[in-house]
Amino acid sequence: MTAPIGRDGIPAGPLRDLLDYWARLRRDGGPPPVSALELAEIPAALLRHIAVSTGRLPDGRMRLVFTGSVPIMFGGRDPTGLYMDEVYPPEHYALGLIFFNAIIDGRCPVYVEDAVGADGEVKVKVERLGLPFVGPDGTVERIATGMVFHPLETARGGRFHTIRPDSPVELVSRETRPVRLGPD
Repeated sequence: MTAPIGRDGIPAGPLRDLLDYWARLRRDGGPPPVSALELAEIPAALLRHIAVSTGRLPDGRMRLVFTGSVPIMFGGRDPTGLYMDEVYPPEHYALGLIFFNAIIDGRCPVYVEDAVGADGEVKVKVERLGLPFVGPDGTVERIATGMVFHPLETARGGRFHTIRPDSPVELVSRETRPVRLGPD
């Protein structure tokens, strides 16, 4: 992970709004309780960008309990109810675990910027913000992850890049940063 960023280091829009929502739910400076995570209270404009997973279950796995329309459209299917290791191929799952372990172990928000490609070139930039919610014993029981996808334009005719279904998707670059709350 690289150096922490503050709230203003997260681009204005759904992810910063989600961080503000999460910060309003906090008590005593720590992560908010899982009981404060009420999907019905999250504005629809934000909810569509969110996926909610469990923390580590006793068997070490994590399960998706809610998936908004934006991650469903990008992923091509609704993974709600599945374990993450059932959704992602092993190499992508291993990369995802780095992100989720940072949230769980640090008990703090984590912001990630990924460049995703296929056929040897970057096609989409993905921003993620993972937010922990804790149970009565203080362990992370839920993680709300906000996602924003930015397809890149090609040089030819201003068309957006797409990733063909038969192309292997690859992570071209990743920057992972813990989020420091308070003044920048």
